[in-house]
Amino acid sequence: MVQPPQYGTPQPQYGYPQGGMPPHAPMPPATPGFVKSLFDLSFSKFVTGSVVKVLYVLLLIVGGLGAAAGVFGGFASIIAGASSRIGGAMEIFMGIGTIVLTPIGFVLYIIMVRIYMELLIVVFRIAEHLAEINRKTRG
Repeated sequence: MVQPPQYGTPQPQYGYPQGGMPPHAPMPPATPGFVKSLFDLSFSKFVTGSVVKVLYVLLLIVGGLGAAAGVFGGFASIIAGASSRIGGAMEIFMGIGTIVLTPIGFVLYIIMVRIYMELLIVVFRIAEHLAEINRKTRG
C-alpha cells in the first residue's frame, strides 16, 4: 500500500531534484580564439569557416569595383566614339556591349564565387564531422 506524503517534507517538483532547481549542465570546453587557431601547428582546429565570410565579402567588393570600372569604361568608349571624326561607330557599339555585358558577367562572377565558397565550407564540415565520428568510434 502506498503511503500518502507527509506534510512538511519537501517533494520533487516537475521532475527536478529536491530543492526545485534543475541540475547545472557542465560548461562546454573553451574553444581557442581565432588568432590562436591560426598558429595551431597541429591543425586540430579549422579556421576556414570564419575566414570564408571575410573572403567572400572581399571578393564581392573586388567584383563590384571591377563591374563599376567596366561600366565606366563602356561609357568612356561611347563618349570617345561619339567625339571621334573617323570610325567612331565601332567604339560606340563596343561601349554599349560593355555596358550590357558587364552586369551579366558580374552576376556570373558572384554565382561562381558563392559556389566555390560553399564547396570550401562543405569540404571542411565533412572533415570536422569525420573527425567527430572518429572520436566517437574510438571511445
